[in-house]
Amino acid sequence: MKILSPKLDIIFKRIFSDKDNSDILADFLSCILDIDVEDISDIQIENGELLPDFSDRKKSILDLRLTAGGIKINIEIQISAYKDYENRALFYWSRLYSKDLQEGDSYSNLMPTYSINILDFNMFDSDDYHSTFLLTEQKRGEVMTNHIRFDFLELRKVGNGKDMSRLSRWIKFLNIKSEEDAEMLETYNDKKLNKAVSVIKHLSADERIQMEALAREMAAHDEATIKETYYEQGMRQGMQQGVQQGMRQSEQRIIENMRKLGISEDVIQSVTKI
Repeated sequence: MKILSPKLDIIFKRIFSDKDNSDILADFLSCILDIDVEDISDIQIENGELLPDFSDRKKSILDLRLTAGGIKINIEIQISAYKDYENRALFYWSRLYSKDLQEGDSYSNLMPTYSINILDFNMFDSDDYHSTFLLTEQKRGEVMTNHIRFDFLELRKVGNGKDMSRLSRWIKFLNIKSEEDAEMLETYNDKKLNKAVSVIKHLSADERIQMEALAREMAAHDEATIKETYYEQGMRQGMQQGVQQGMRQSEQRIIENMRKLGISEDVIQSVTKI
């Protein structure tokens, strides 16, 4: 049986937005945020619904937004490398941070907002697979506010090395590809992780979900192909425009030199055909 990839956003969302799996989500968040599971209380999923048409790229933003313990959290999976992704993450954070503040409300109503970004590409030069960014004073390292936090998990930087941390196990779960990988994860005897493995096996056996995952993968491939096609077309057009511009500049220089030599405009027009 083929194991569906938890990195696929619709599969990730089916796993972690299900109320029956709130204990899995709490454990996952605990590992990322380095806080006790007991402190992650009152989890409320804001957008747990799945969209009806997975092939529509315009409706394909399937981030997971939730509140837990008075903190707003946005979890997004990005499989393909995205130019200026850090700016995109900052933009989405700002939208989430301010969206509940109504005109006339006090700024004290704003809630701490965390952005968790799970990336299937390497974003930073560091070998660390988990990077956390806070708003700090440059010299003293003093944290200005606890309202802003960015976590980046780079999935490709976790292999089968000696790192046995709970977070590395969760990342290995997100990287799962086969039943052999599932069996390896089960050897850790981690109850929450084993439950997650059981859930992904169950989803992988569902024919309807298999079709949804296939449609989503095809949509992602189509989008990447379209981007590549437009890029290549843009490059070709840019080269053609550059050649044409260069020829025009060269022609202009020839005309100017002919004028300096005192050649009449009639002769210049006759020679250059301009």
